[in-house]
Amino acid sequence: MDENVVAALVGAGSAIIVSIITVIINLFISRKGVKTETITKNRISWIEDVRKLTMEFMEYYANTSSVTRIKDLKRIRNKVCLYTRRGVKSYSAFTTAMDKCISNPDYNEQDLEALIESAQYTFSEVWLRAKREAGISQREDNKFKLECDEEFNKSHHQESSEDNSSDQIAVMS
Repeated sequence: MDENVVAALVGAGSAIIVSIITVIINLFISRKGVKTETITKNRISWIEDVRKLTMEFMEYYANTSSVTRIKDLKRIRNKVCLYTRRGVKSYSAFTTAMDKCISNPDYNEQDLEALIESAQYTFSEVWLRAKREAGISQREDNKFKLECDEEFNKSHHQESSEDNSSDQIAVMS
């Protein structure tokens, strides 16, 4: 065979192989992206749904008499339990805090605060898991958090400086 023909066939064959590999890689990346997007959307939806139920629980706990409260609180707690899994530390702490509110016949601010803290912890844990599943590393997350903290501190420092200067002006006059 002529060297030019062989070179053309090798070039065409190489191009076909590279094209096939590119298609396979793009399919893999696309599938992973769809999977990640679906998981993230579901986690966000989970957080929103459980947050709404938690707010409903807290409103009933704080604003209803103890006679009607227990039945409604148990109903809402049971809905929350359908979103959680036994044996997960944060979920257990969350439902235990709800149980403590239910078992206490009168409104107790400390029980409500414990519920809020356990809910925040649970929501944070689920959100962190969603970010890890979306491919956001802890290092990237920490870097972003530091940038946000720096920005917050700058704006907070400016507000404090403005407050102090207006206080100084008020003292002078």
